[in-house]
Amino acid sequence: MNALIWRIALRNVLAHRVKSVIVGLIFGLGALVGVVGNALVDAMDRGMSRSIIESLAGHLQLHAKGGKDPFSIYGDEFAGMPDFGVMPDFAAIQAVVEAVPGVKAVIPMGSQVAFGDGGNLLDRKLAALRAAVKVGDGAAGADLVAHIRRILDLVVADMSAARGLTTDADVEARLRDAEAARTDAFWADFEADPLAKLEVLENRVAPLLAQPGTLPIWFLGTDLDRFQASFPRFKVVLGGAVPPLTRGFLFNHGVYEEAVKHRAAWAFDKLVRAAGRGKRIADDAELQGHADVLRGQVRSLEQQLGPADQAVVAQALAEGLGGPATLRELLTRLVTVDDETLQARRDLFYAVVAPRIELYAVQVGDTITLRSFTQAGYARAINLKVYGTYTFEGLEDSTITSQHNLVDLLSFRELFGHASADSQAEIAKLRQVAGVQDVARGDAEADLFGGDGPLVAEGSAGAVLPAGTLTVQRAASTTFRPEEVNQGMALHAAVLLDAGDPAGVAAGKVAVQAALDAAHLPVEVQTWQEASGIVGQLVLMIRLVLVIVVSLLSIVALVIINNSVVMATMDRVREIGTMRAIGAQRAFIKQLFMTESLVLSLVAGTVGALAGGALVLWIQHVGLPATDEFTTFLYSGPDLRPTLTAFHLLGAVGNVAFVGFLATLYPAAVAARIPPVEAMATRG
Repeated sequence: MNALIWRIALRNVLAHRVKSVIVGLIFGLGALVGVVGNALVDAMDRGMSRSIIESLAGHLQLHAKGGKDPFSIYGDEFAGMPDFGVMPDFAAIQAVVEAVPGVKAVIPMGSQVAFGDGGNLLDRKLAALRAAVKVGDGAAGADLVAHIRRILDLVVADMSAARGLTTDADVEARLRDAEAARTDAFWADFEADPLAKLEVLENRVAPLLAQPGTLPIWFLGTDLDRFQASFPRFKVVLGGAVPPLTRGFLFNHGVYEEAVKHRAAWAFDKLVRAAGRGKRIADDAELQGHADVLRGQVRSLEQQLGPADQAVVAQALAEGLGGPATLRELLTRLVTVDDETLQARRDLFYAVVAPRIELYAVQVGDTITLRSFTQAGYARAINLKVYGTYTFEGLEDSTITSQHNLVDLLSFRELFGHASADSQAEIAKLRQVAGVQDVARGDAEADLFGGDGPLVAEGSAGAVLPAGTLTVQRAASTTFRPEEVNQGMALHAAVLLDAGDPAGVAAGKVAVQAALDAAHLPVEVQTWQEASGIVGQLVLMIRLVLVIVVSLLSIVALVIINNSVVMATMDRVREIGTMRAIGAQRAFIKQLFMTESLVLSLVAGTVGALAGGALVLWIQHVGLPATDEFTTFLYSGPDLRPTLTAFHLLGAVGNVAFVGFLATLYPAAVAARIPPVEAMATRG
């Protein structure tokens, strides 16, 4: 009986070609969308998990229980720094977690926002002049003096033009000092007392210039040695890594390019990169804004160019732009671009101007001052050497992974307001020498003023504290001991596991949490997806969108297939009635219709799935390019290369077969109710 049903079903599918083609196309399209959609979403899921795990989060994140705000390694959806508690004793946590089987590394971390200050252009030139004077480099000093005088000419010209807009007496006095510093008389006796002249310039004149070097910096304090070893995508771009057990600072290269680079170079880069993606200045308001920024950089470029460089640049620009003109006119023409001149002007800028200016406000090797507010709310500043810039390989264009600059963990703790072991020992020593005692709140007045008794002079007027006990403000050492890294606080920590698949991460979370609970440590464990907040839910949202799209397609397919089969059933009344007249039961008719749908869905679904598989393999070969910073993060690289699995193929065919089954239930029931008399009543 089953063989007979299959033969009749196959004959009917071939006999009703129009209906079979229409329904088959729907089945095939559904299978194709299912294969391609699921392969792409799975690839995005793997890509984004790699982006997060291999750039910051690790497989698990540890943080203190009971924080005021929900924990997120990316802050409060990029809007601020939430308070999710402190883990005061990282060493105890590390010992427990590293003892759990399958744990490779535990890396302490803490995020904070600070303001970095590298000074303005005049500050940096004066610092260089001071260094040249110190070593007796007369040639370098002469060049710097000429450049400084040129900067003063521009500053005085700008300030004089706005003189009537301010009544500040101090600004007016500083402007007079700047005017005096332009004169030959000021510099005539510079060599006789250079330090006195530099004091005037640094303290009185330099503050007149704006401070473009001040910028907000989101930094991650961590064990830099362990961080670099544990995240294989970590790559130094400029300079070098911070030496082991050394205080230092690493710019994220994305931040360095975006916030520290000269605005002219920044604007040229933005415009050329957008042009490479097919965008045009004439059609894009954002690019027109970048072009406006570029046109506003003429005065800044003039200040950057020293007298010797000005002649060279003017000659080169005159040759490149056609025709002689003043330096300002040539610079104005250089930075005034449109879609036709953009690439040539950008190449000319980098060939002629960029080598002769400070391309970055903070150079590799400079010392940057980080100013931040501690946990207690008071300001703290620390000076750190900038050793270089870094990125995560393959994620260079991702804004999400280009946020955190890196500092050593001890410097982070100081900015956060956590006293180091040395600081705590020094405070204890001061308390002991000074005789400091803890008093109850109710006894404070009596202990301070001696109660109601007479005043008594105590101690010796000539008593002095032992030498070395008042070293409250001491310069921070540039190196530290290995044990100092772990012996202190951390805001959170990344845990890397041997098994990084979803099952391994879930099992690792359970094992680590159990170990911490057994040790009575108030620490919560989250997977990378839980700890990354809304960022970690992006793929779930994309998959949800795919499910909605497929569901809508399935509903449409159900309606179309249902209508097609119902209409075909009405056309086959004579055929069905005849089969009923010769003894076919209703169950046989139902099975026949369901088998026809199954044959069609399997054949068309298989063809569609194979076509979808071929498309996936083609995308895998050529790659689906990332179009912006977000897709770079989502793909975990410059392009997406999905993989094809048997699950994708079988799942797509199974889905269309199920849709076909649902769509045929009603027509099959209608066909089964056709009585034999209908065959005799229907004219052939």
